[in-house]
Amino acid sequence: MDKEGTAALREPPRGALAGEGPEKCLEEELGGCPVGPESQPELPPVRRLLSYLSTVLRLGVSNVARVLFYRICRRAGIYRWLLPRRETIPLGLRIDSLLDVAQAAVPWADSSVLTEADELLKGRANYFSVHTRDIGNPPNWFLNPFENKRHPQPALHWSEIADFSAKAGDIKVVWEISRFSWAVVFARAWRISGDVRYLHAMQHWMEDWWRSNPPNTGPNWMCGQEASIRLINALLALRMTGLEKNVGAGLVGFVEAHCRRIALTTLYAVAQDNNHGTSEAAGLFVGGSWLARFGAGDPRSRGQRWAEKGRKLLNKRVRRLILPDGSFSQHSLTYHRMLLDTLSVAEAWRRYVGETLFAEDFYTRAAAATRWLGAMIDSTSGDGPNLGANDGAHPYRLDVSAYRDFRPCLQLASLLFIGSGALESGPWDESARWLGVPAKGHARPWLNDLSSAVFPDGGYVVIRNTTGAQVVLRAPTARFRPAHADALHVDFWWKGKNLLRDGGSYSYADGDVVTTAFASAVGHNTQQFDDRDQMRRLGRFLYGDWVRVIGEPAITTGAEGQSWAGSYTDIWGVRHRRTLILRDKAVSVLDEAQGFKRKAVLRWRLAPGNWSQNETGCTSSMGRIHVKSSVPIRRMSLESGWESRHYLEKSAVPVLEVEIDQSPAVLTTTVTPF
Repeated sequence: MDKEGTAALREPPRGALAGEGPEKCLEEELGGCPVGPESQPELPPVRRLLSYLSTVLRLGVSNVARVLFYRICRRAGIYRWLLPRRETIPLGLRIDSLLDVAQAAVPWADSSVLTEADELLKGRANYFSVHTRDIGNPPNWFLNPFENKRHPQPALHWSEIADFSAKAGDIKVVWEISRFSWAVVFARAWRISGDVRYLHAMQHWMEDWWRSNPPNTGPNWMCGQEASIRLINALLALRMTGLEKNVGAGLVGFVEAHCRRIALTTLYAVAQDNNHGTSEAAGLFVGGSWLARFGAGDPRSRGQRWAEKGRKLLNKRVRRLILPDGSFSQHSLTYHRMLLDTLSVAEAWRRYVGETLFAEDFYTRAAAATRWLGAMIDSTSGDGPNLGANDGAHPYRLDVSAYRDFRPCLQLASLLFIGSGALESGPWDESARWLGVPAKGHARPWLNDLSSAVFPDGGYVVIRNTTGAQVVLRAPTARFRPAHADALHVDFWWKGKNLLRDGGSYSYADGDVVTTAFASAVGHNTQQFDDRDQMRRLGRFLYGDWVRVIGEPAITTGAEGQSWAGSYTDIWGVRHRRTLILRDKAVSVLDEAQGFKRKAVLRWRLAPGNWSQNETGCTSSMGRIHVKSSVPIRRMSLESGWESRHYLEKSAVPVLEVEIDQSPAVLTTTVTPF
């Protein structure tokens, strides 16, 4: 077993960052100084330079220029001048008018949200949908409860605070409570129960946050996307409680401060080619349209300009980032959900305030993205492959479903963008009801009618049959920057059980070899060659020499079953071709590899269970894995690895490793579920 590979995934995490104050270099400008396995082979200087240049071209010269401009403005103090720190005016939310008003019954709502609201009143919050931590009531807005330390720079201008700092810890942990998801929880709890404690808590926490985080001051103003999420959640909560017309100077100042912060750095958001752009566009649209409808005088005029800017930006981002087949620029199910939830909230808000329609392309691409999500998930559990980056993002929670249940997102988006439900009525309808989106009557739900499909624009293959089997394969097209080295990764689902599964992400801030391995070929069901990755790692969030899979345009149906094949050749000259064959109750994977120098390791990351190894593979009560090879197998072993289903969470999984040292070779794996 390679020491930098699965062995790294068996180490406990160190919890330290890759270093503080890294040397300023091109890698940092493109996404952070290099971290990764030391076994990554060096390239000649000319080839290395070409690698950087080709990566810049793929990222887009204009995008790289936008990032450089943003960082120059930060370092030169320009943002500090354009967005100075300001004093706050109390929000002045007048809840007394609501206390004696009978609320409309909400029998469709799940009352278990009251348990979460009660925990919040006790000063305990759920981080990333899985970790319960003490935060206080009201919270300490600068606390990292995972490391029991406070952010050291709460009084600095946001532009003076470093993104990554060992003293601050993972900044995502600090940001999580300031996303205001709790405001929507308190609003729902009050609507369901009529208990004024929840209404008072929502008011008190919002006031305390505003007082503790004056405009442009401290870490919670660092990111335009975080400001957008907070603004949207705050206005959703006010709408749900009937306080959205509570237009005082304090609330207007709160909304304006957020819109100003978002609007100033949309150039940087656009450069990311990810959900920053869609989130910030939606934040501008929602906040600006609130000011335009409920404000007066100059705030109303500014609101109209911000709403229009948000509308135009959202139309452009959707047109660029959602491909015709519905794939998103970020190759991740959780980020795809965040995208769809953002578009759904923006569309529902547009209907509520009576704004004109978004562009025609917006609705076409949103519908395609909805169908893409439906093709990926397992309808029995609502879960789906743990593809790509997974940072725990689930900012707009209007129901009590589990983090890995994608059905509420799918149902809401389907009602809004397709015009009918993806599923029969069920608990996943709650989000739509809170947003005032009516269920569309008698149309047949389309999710269970899906068939096998190739998504050529984003690079996905989904093969399914009527026995309950589903295979998902990643076939990267190199259109947008990859977050993981997962070319030709395979997920296999059987009647709601994820038998062959992806490793996940674990953490963004922890730059050690454990975290790096999650994103590498080691963390996926594919082959690794000569102890290195499929692409050269250039930075914390950046690969160079992007892999592109060339595959068959369609799935073939024959006597053996449904099949598909595709291949890639990496920069070191190794060619890997993978063929999938899905039969009624088994899947076969043929891996042909040639050009590696020392060894190739095939990994199958398995569902936790009582797996035991035998001469040809392994078995458990869930199924059997059989492997045969055209060359002698040097090593076959059942190892213990890690997976991360939630951010900052790891759990053990068995990993079947098959190692060969002769090229060319063909490995054939057959998985038979029980």
